Amino acid sequence: DAETRVLTACCLADVIRVYAPDAPYNDDELRDVFRLFVAELAALAPDTALFARKNYLLERLALVQAFVLLVELDAPLVVTLFRHFFAAANQHAPASVTTNMCDIMTTCINEAERVDDALLLATLKHLVTPHKRANPHAFKLAQLVVSNAANKLTAPVTTLLNTVLDIADDVYSGHSAGAHDDSDDDVRINSYTDYLR
Repeated sequence: DAETRVLTACCLADVIRVYAPDAPYNDDELRDVFRLFVAELAALAPDTALFARKNYLLERLALVQAFVLLVELDAPLVVTLFRHFFAAANQHAPASVTTNMCDIMTTCINEAERVDDALLLATLKHLVTPHKRANPHAFKLAQLVVSNAANKLTAPVTTLLNTVLDIADDVYSGHSAGAHDDSDDDVRINSYTDYLR
């Protein structure tokens, strides 16, 4: 039952709030709890019947910076959360929802020991023109997140750009030399560009 799931998530968020900054569960239990949170935050549309409860969940999780517990525990799940938030960014979203999403995302980046490439690309892709046109609200959210986490993102963005430029340089140098097996380069380029499509 959808309402039971979101109510359970709200209760668990309040439990985490009470115990903060300590985690009241072991790592496996925390993964299950955060999987529930991420699943319930997948649809934050204001016109849905359960929006008030999901908004309550979002507010509580932002307030106690709960996702700090997840950053080093399950990086792929953090990427999934970011994708849900960017998808939820639209003209109908209340300003408080955008603010809370931005706060959570910024905290996840700032508290990460290392910003994962997948997380970085999941954010930066919304600054690229095709995505900016498709969802200008996701573009604005990405701008806010990047601005708020600028200090943390400077090094990984620089590394990413250098990597892409090195790959491109290798590819073009190989082509100009007339003999170059570019299959590996294609794979490496596609691993980055697939995120930007």
